Amino acid sequence: MPDGASREEINASNTSRPSSVHPTNCLCCVGPPDLSFERAVFALLQLELGFDYATAARFIRLCRASQRMLLSKGKTKIASKVRGKGVEPLSAEEVQRAQDAVLTCYAKTLALEEAHGLAISELG
Repeated sequence: MPDGASREEINASNTSRPSSVHPTNCLCCVGPPDLSFERAVFALLQLELGFDYATAARFIRLCRASQRMLLSKGKTKIASKVRGKGVEPLSAEEVQRAQDAVLTCYAKTLALEEAHGLAISELG
């Protein structure tokens, strides 16, 4: 028995623990990291639409704010100006190409979320 702990204290502490043997953030339980974000950044950079890493990340987060990652009219306007001031806004076609590239990278992730009922809006 630990230093001076009674049997009742030990039993009480054992019953308050979760029944799982693995810790909360165990990688074998959680699974490997999702690399969709990084893949989407590189996909946007390859489109040669004038994105840098930071603006590509902002664009992806705009898409990710929606459960199915589809930009609304308002978000499309914001997305067209994501590259900042002094740079011509993206055309509707360019925004669509960028969104399609992001969706392609996130297809597997979205399918898993749908299958497990883990909509992003429910997590946040």
